[in-house]
Amino acid sequence: MTTPTPPPNVTAQSDDNRIGFLLLVGIAIVYGVWTFFPGPFFGFSGLWTLLLTLPGIACAVVAVRRLLRPGCKMILRINHGGVTDFRLSEHAVPWQDIVGVEITRGWIGLLLPAVILVLSPGQTLPRSGTTWCRVLHVLLSFLYRERLLILCATIDIGRHEIHRAILHHHHHQHGK
Repeated sequence: MTTPTPPPNVTAQSDDNRIGFLLLVGIAIVYGVWTFFPGPFFGFSGLWTLLLTLPGIACAVVAVRRLLRPGCKMILRINHGGVTDFRLSEHAVPWQDIVGVEITRGWIGLLLPAVILVLSPGQTLPRSGTTWCRVLHVLLSFLYRERLLILCATIDIGRHEIHRAILHHHHHQHGK
């Protein structure tokens, strides 16, 4: 009797080129808005200018936060023990807690390239979840209940490859 070979392990590292691009986009948005909508900083037009620059400011802050961390380090590990996203927790989400795997599609997929782990009922965030994990999932809880998001915008492997690897592991672990 031969058993199918186990799927390969996947490790993804941060990709500073994408972060640099995110920083440039953030700066371009802020500069563009302040150029096209000049006016007093305080007052009605100033409030609109500030609101329009928020996406650019958010992009720049996220990029700077990542660039201040030294070196390229492992962010995601997929192996026989489960899926570990080190941005979310130091502990793996075991395969028995995962009942499905999805990928973001449509306009949300463009804004938020991610792989979504559908957790079994009653399972919530990974134990010892980071602050980033709690903030991300509280903000998106109305869209993704009982799901764990693995953001793929800042890693060196694309979300489709990660999705395939997780599906392959999931099917292998559950015998499907």
